[in-house]
Amino acid sequence: MKKSKIAITLGLVVGIVLSAVAFVFGYSRYLLSLPTYDTEGTIPIETNLDQLPDVEPEMKEGMKIPVYSNPRIHNIMLIGSDRRDDKSYGRSDSMILLSINEKTEKFHLTSFQRYIWVSIPKEPDPRYKSYWSPNYTLNASHTWGGPRLLLKTIQRNFRIDVQNYI
Repeated sequence: MKKSKIAITLGLVVGIVLSAVAFVFGYSRYLLSLPTYDTEGTIPIETNLDQLPDVEPEMKEGMKIPVYSNPRIHNIMLIGSDRRDDKSYGRSDSMILLSINEKTEKFHLTSFQRYIWVSIPKEPDPRYKSYWSPNYTLNASHTWGGPRLLLKTIQRNFRIDVQNYI
């Protein structure tokens, strides 16, 4: 009787350890398969936007406002995409700006509508150059150029300096 209790306990311990190892292995494989995007440094603030040929007059009027940037406010774009395969960026179905204010010690979340009409910079990924359009929906900028083009589009249309994303 005593040996069977020891065997059952040992079996349970070995089973739990093997399950934990399998979980950690599987989860680490999943994390390693997630896409990684390299950025090419900071995103410069665009100038001479009044000379863009394909922008509607109402958009040009808003682009005259200076880009808001404050060293005590950190902006991070939270991007939720539905990437279909490893070779594409996917559509950004949710875009939420997390603003952390060091002075007030508060944070704010701002959600952007994915289907809002915007002016997209002409810097698409070469694979999507034939699809690029100067005026299209916000989530198309992520599809055509990944997070970097999305951040440039946010900067151009909403006049907010966003350099980081998750």
